[in-house]
Amino acid sequence: MKIPITVTLPLLALTHLSQSQAVFIFHDGNDSLGNTGAAFTGSEGQTQTTVDGMTLTSEAFIDGVSTGTDLYGTNSGSFGVDNPDTNSSGNDDNDRIDNLGGLESMVFSFNSAGTFQSIDLRFVEETANEAQLIFDGGSSYELNSTTALSGEDDFAINESFSAGQLITLQLSGSAAAGENFSLESVTVVPEPATFALATGTLMISLVLLKRR
Repeated sequence: MKIPITVTLPLLALTHLSQSQAVFIFHDGNDSLGNTGAAFTGSEGQTQTTVDGMTLTSEAFIDGVSTGTDLYGTNSGSFGVDNPDTNSSGNDDNDRIDNLGGLESMVFSFNSAGTFQSIDLRFVEETANEAQLIFDGGSSYELNSTTALSGEDDFAINESFSAGQLITLQLSGSAAAGENFSLESVTVVPEPATFALATGTLMISLVLLKRR
C-alpha cells in the first residue's frame, strides 16, 4: 500500500528537524544577557534550561567546590562564575571565569546525546594557557587566540557526547594570575537517532490510522 503524501510530508519535516541546532545564549557580547544567561544568573548548584528540546544542566565551581559559588552575568558586562565571598573585596571578577579567588569552572551536561558543535567566548587574548573545554572520558580542547577561528573568540569543537556526560569549561591551571574570559554561547546538534525513533513511531501510527 502506498503511503499518501499527507503522511510523508510530516515525516520529511521531522527528518529536517533532526539536523537542527540548539543554541544556548549566555550573553550577546554587547549589552544584554541571553535567555540561558538570564535563566542561570545568580543560581547556586545545578540549574537547567531547555532550548529546542535539549535540556542543559550547568553548575559553577571554584577549586572544585560548588557550595557558595554562583553562575552570574550582567547585561552591561559578560557571563561567568561569581564568588560572593570575595567579589566585594575585589578578589573576583564576578561575571567572568577567572582565577582571582580560586580556579573557576562551569560543568555542563545535556539530557540526550548529540554533537557539541561550537562554543563562543569573549575576552580570549592569550596564545596559550587560557580557557579549556574538557569532555569527561573524551577529548580536551585548548581555547585561546591560536586555536580560535579567524583570530576571534569562536571555536569549532564537533565532539560527540552522550546523555549526562560531564563537560567542563574552565580557566587553565597554567593561566597567569588575573586571567579571565566570558561565555557567550554554546551550540549543539541533537543526535539524529533520537529523532529517528520518534519518526518511526509516527510513521507506524499514521499507517495504522490510514488502514482504519
